[in-house]
Amino acid sequence: MKDKKKNNLFAKHVIEQITPLFEEFFKELDKNFDQINYDDISETYLKDLKNYSNNFKHNKKSKKINPYSAFLSDKSIQKKIKEENPDLSFGELSKLKGQIWKKFTAEEKEKYKLMAQEKNDGY
Repeated sequence: MKDKKKNNLFAKHVIEQITPLFEEFFKELDKNFDQINYDDISETYLKDLKNYSNNFKHNKKSKKINPYSAFLSDKSIQKKIKEENPDLSFGELSKLKGQIWKKFTAEEKEKYKLMAQEKNDGY
């Protein structure tokens, strides 16, 4: 019980010592807040927003997919492979998908080339 009382007294002492420091800090913040030039802030904000949007557009161009990626994103194929091989792990399924892709004929791959081209045109 004495330790708890001692801790409470210590906490009270620390709070009494720190409170004036916080009061001074917040008074200084209030002074500086009145001196803010909102035009400068708006200009900086708009410049940052423009840089962000330019970077976003640049990154979108780099996200083009290839036919194999289109094959991997085909939900019907994913579902079919998963249903036929429910006991395979994620890594084993990935290897199986690669083997299936390698066995595809040029005509079968053409479907995914077109899918990839459509998705890339959407970017």
